[in-house]
Amino acid sequence: QLSFNCVVVPADQDLAKRYRQDYGTQTMPEDYATRLSTSKIVSIRHILPYLQRRILWPETGRSILLVGSRGEIPDLHRNPKKPMVQPVPAGTIVLGHELHQSRGLKTGDKTTLLGREFTVGTCHEQRGSKDDITAWIPLPDAQELLGEPGRINAILALECLCIGPEAIGIVRRDITGILDRKSVV
Repeated sequence: QLSFNCVVVPADQDLAKRYRQDYGTQTMPEDYATRLSTSKIVSIRHILPYLQRRILWPETGRSILLVGSRGEIPDLHRNPKKPMVQPVPAGTIVLGHELHQSRGLKTGDKTTLLGREFTVGTCHEQRGSKDDITAWIPLPDAQELLGEPGRINAILALECLCIGPEAIGIVRRDITGILDRKSVV
């Protein structure tokens, strides 16, 4: 079996724009992730919905990548597996290396983002990627702060399982069979 990762995005998302900006500008209902996790779909597992935007962190004057994540949605029809990604705990923020380093922040410190106070939960080591300028917060907080209640702009599906070169087509068929064909590619 071949294992790979895929990202589910809204069908009207311009993929070139998404790759250029590091995030999608179109959104879809957060419920899509729950529908996938309860669907008995066998070609995907480890479902992680998120809302991601490049924003100006007004309290610092810096451009950052903000990611709202609720962590992995349990795959209810299979044997439970240990989640690959843990949720960001309520009231906390996880900071990429450049963000905590430049502000002198450490775990347990308080910081304000878009007028809301968070406790620094984790400070990542340098990764040499966009993660270094990324701040992760709980999905409900991101949805509220970005004015996108109940919305996400991607679902990460990790360890997709298919056999052979038609794997992507099988995953796409399975996902669009469960979700609105006009809403997801």
